[in-house]
Amino acid sequence: MTERRQNGNGKAESAVERVGRAIRPFDLYIGRRLRQRREECDLSQEALAKAVGLTGQQIQKYERGTSRVIASRLFDLAQALAVPMNYFFDGFPRDQTAPADIERLVSQLKKICANNPAAFATISQFVEDANRLIGQGDSETK
Repeated sequence: MTERRQNGNGKAESAVERVGRAIRPFDLYIGRRLRQRREECDLSQEALAKAVGLTGQQIQKYERGTSRVIASRLFDLAQALAVPMNYFFDGFPRDQTAPADIERLVSQLKKICANNPAAFATISQFVEDANRLIGQGDSETK
């Protein structure tokens, strides 16, 4: 029988539902890079797990993106696989921001700026400066 727990909204959800909601593109990307390098090194999940003091199931979760890899663990994995830590990040598209993250940011900015002209002016200036720095300013921000 599948274990069900209540989420923050009082609704029961299974472990699969909880995990599915938490997966982000970046976690998937790191997991794919981890699996790619593990296979290049001709290691099983169990062999890699043993090398870094984990279980094969945890390596599987990392590779699927259902568990996030903390920095110290990523360091251990990089050493075991003989790659620098940035190996796991190389090639990830920089503009890969999830729509939910953008919506959350916009919502927070609206709250901050609602009745605060000084905050609005400061944030607007920051956005214009950032656009200029990355070379993506358009005619509206110039």
